[in-house]
Amino acid sequence: MTFEAVAYVDINPGEELTISYLPLNLLSEDRKSSIKKWHFNCTCPVCSSGAEMEQSDINKLRIQGILDELRLKDNRTHAGVGALVDELMAILDTERLQVQTGNFASILAGVYFQMEDLAKARGYAKQAVDNHMYYIGHDNEKVQEALQMLEFLQTIEYR
Repeated sequence: MTFEAVAYVDINPGEELTISYLPLNLLSEDRKSSIKKWHFNCTCPVCSSGAEMEQSDINKLRIQGILDELRLKDNRTHAGVGALVDELMAILDTERLQVQTGNFASILAGVYFQMEDLAKARGYAKQAVDNHMYYIGHDNEKVQEALQMLEFLQTIEYR
């Protein structure tokens, strides 16, 4: 026997909704296509303004570019990584993607660990834990992974 829970809610035209089943970093055309599958037409400023939509797509593509640059071990200097982190955080704020900061903090913990900067690695691991707990709750798998990373980093000392 299968049960399906369905909730019906009256939604007024123009009422703001958040559809959490869509990845936050989708480009505009992919986002519009996915939203239509839910029978919604988004009219938020980003989706309805060509200039804002274009800038949002540029920002989201830049996030991927920053991640690609962080993967290049030859470019990992404190100044270089610091500048990329500043740019990344500014984009996350602009795009209101703070919920994803924990994911990026986990990546940055790994980058700084490989650079043998334990203080920064631990700081970003702690930030990942805090962000995940705040946005997705204590019992989420990402929280557990971030806690394991933080605990691991606490046991390490470079000679």
